[in-house]
Amino acid sequence: MTEPCKPPIGIIGIGNMGFALLQRLRAQGWLVVVHDIDPQRCAAALALGATVVRHAAEVAQHCRQTLVVVVDAAQTAEVLWGEHGLHCQAQAGDVVWLCPTLGPQDVEAAAERLAALGVSVMDAPMSGGPLRAQRGEMSLMLAGPAAVLSRVWGIWTTPACSCRLGASPSLLQHAMKPPRCAPAPNWPPTWGWPTYKPRCWAATPT
Repeated sequence: MTEPCKPPIGIIGIGNMGFALLQRLRAQGWLVVVHDIDPQRCAAALALGATVVRHAAEVAQHCRQTLVVVVDAAQTAEVLWGEHGLHCQAQAGDVVWLCPTLGPQDVEAAAERLAALGVSVMDAPMSGGPLRAQRGEMSLMLAGPAAVLSRVWGIWTTPACSCRLGASPSLLQHAMKPPRCAPAPNWPPTWGWPTYKPRCWAATPT
C-alpha cells in the first residue's frame, strides 16, 4: 500500500515546547518547516532535518498548517502581522494553530483578521511540558470551527490529542474548568498520522 502523502507542517517558535513538537514530528518522519529568531535553535532544527526559513511569511509559503508556539500575545501579533508575518504569504484554506495561552480578545481579533484572508484559526493552548510532548503525552485544549477541526484533526494524532470546545476560539477561555470537562470522543484522524498517546478533554461552554 502506498504511504499517504504527508504535507509539510510549519512551526513558528522552537523554544522548549516548539522544539519538542519538532522532535516528535521529525521522529515520525514528517516534513517540518520552522522559523525562530534564535540561531542556535535553528541550527538544532537543521540537525533534525527540518527546513529553516528566515521569516514567518516563508513558513506560510510552504505550509498549509502552521503552529504558532511563541510566548504571548505580543509575539503572536508579530508572527501574524509583522513586516514578514504569516499574513504576507497565507493562502485561503490555511489553518493557523495558536498554541500560546491568549486572552479571548486576542484570539477573536486574530481569527477575524485572518478570516478576511480565508485563513482559519484554531485556539490550541498546550499543557504538559516538553518531555511529555516528546513522549506523545501532551495535553491540548482546542477550540475552533467544527468543519475546520474535522478536516485537520489528524495533525494532533502525532504530537497530542485535541478536543472540540466550541465554534468560537475564545470559548476556550471560558469553558475549561474541571466541573465542565469530560473525556472527548475518539475522532478519526484525517491524515493517517501515526498513533500518539492521547489525553483528550472536551468541555461544554456555558
